[in-house]
Amino acid sequence: MSTPLSVLVSTWQRLKQTRSRREKEGIIEALFNQLNPDEIEPAVALLLGLPGLTLNVSFRTLATLQPQATLFSSPAGIKGIYERLVQLSQLKGEGSQRHRKAILEELYAPLNPREREFLTGAILDELRCGMSEGIMVDALARHCGVDPDRLRLKLSYSSSTSSFFESVILRGKRGLKTYRPRLLSPIRPMLAQSVDTIEEALQRYPRLSFEFKIDGVRVQIHRSRNRVRIFSRNRKEITEKFPELTEFALGLDLSSAILDGEVVGVDHRGRPLPFQETMRRFGPKQRFLVRPVIFDLLLLNGKLLINKPYQERRILLERVTEFSVPMLVTGSVTAARAFMKKALAAGHEGLVAKTLDGQYLPGKRSRLWLKIKPFMTLDLVITAADWGHGRRRGWLSNLHLACKGAGGLLPLGKTFKGLSDEDLDSLTRRLLGLKIREEAGTVWVRPEVVCEVSFNEIQQSPHYSSGFALRFARIKRIREDKSVDEINTIDDVIKLYQSRIR
Repeated sequence: MSTPLSVLVSTWQRLKQTRSRREKEGIIEALFNQLNPDEIEPAVALLLGLPGLTLNVSFRTLATLQPQATLFSSPAGIKGIYERLVQLSQLKGEGSQRHRKAILEELYAPLNPREREFLTGAILDELRCGMSEGIMVDALARHCGVDPDRLRLKLSYSSSTSSFFESVILRGKRGLKTYRPRLLSPIRPMLAQSVDTIEEALQRYPRLSFEFKIDGVRVQIHRSRNRVRIFSRNRKEITEKFPELTEFALGLDLSSAILDGEVVGVDHRGRPLPFQETMRRFGPKQRFLVRPVIFDLLLLNGKLLINKPYQERRILLERVTEFSVPMLVTGSVTAARAFMKKALAAGHEGLVAKTLDGQYLPGKRSRLWLKIKPFMTLDLVITAADWGHGRRRGWLSNLHLACKGAGGLLPLGKTFKGLSDEDLDSLTRRLLGLKIREEAGTVWVRPEVVCEVSFNEIQQSPHYSSGFALRFARIKRIREDKSVDEINTIDDVIKLYQSRIR
């Protein structure tokens, strides 16, 4: 007998009611015990916001549905709903939008209001219950008696999070043996931790390899003889989006390889385009010049290299391709600063510092790689805030930020980063005292709280009336010494934007 969606909805409600990671793990472990074996993958996928499925469904689409329950309508179980969503993700071509809407109306028709709310949250990845893959992995480790670090490593070799969970629950430790690095199958990329300065990086390690930090799309290029597959950072196959990369890979003098790097759009002068522009290649019929920038080699001619030191991998990489990222090995702050200036002058983000003897750690954000980016700051005012969820439930945590325009305040985006729990607690009380109105989980306030905001980049954005949005925005501090009259203007924003794209 199939498990009804109401079981998953009940789990979701319980997850929303606690901030405790340990309690969340227990709730998920209890869910595993309630499910049939073939429902594990669908349940995990739904609770994680359907990773790996591209549904092309917006809130507007869901808001215009007209589901009609009939005498013969009966709610599908967890597995049935997931299978229909998988079918929906595969729709393409003429009539697909109409067919997509029909499937959604069929799914929604027999559901009660709470179940519809859950399904909408899963489709839009807006369940807001503090659930993460990390919590899921720890719950799985408890359930199966497996070391969580071993699970995370094995998960790095899986192309599907939800199917990995099903395999481990059904087969236990034996199921883990099938997960290993495979050519033509994605490996989760290694990620870098952040440091503020070159000095901080060199305080940790006396000598490092500094590379240009490219602001492109992360790609993993697999070649096996005359076959090429290209994967994104989140393991989606994007081979057809970048035919130039297939041509590049087939032109290398080797029989097999896995290369890690970035693909970046370039203008007519050969200068890199902003990340936002490169991402346009994922849209329909978008064609402009791109080039690969490769910074690691995970496999060469059948030999796996991830356990080799970085310096050895780098030497092999330079023998394989001339499209390797520029690099400087030094222990000198002065030399590294000069290299940083060179990277910024060439239109790149900053630097990545890597230990010379470090292994490649799939799926891990490691201190063996340190990214160093010069952040800019603006003084902005808070105009609204969204109620938090999960661990931040009960606090106003997602802050709406605005600059000064000729006709009033202009929005530049939102951020929930940079503030401690104590800061959020006091700021929530303060903002509630400035409350103008509240609607749909957002509290609009009198614009009196000024904060210094650091960010990595300014992007053009059609979503905000300012025409711009801040990338990687973070609250540095509340500026008690400044009033709203002293915040930065839209002219300041435009000048900063233009200075970075020249």
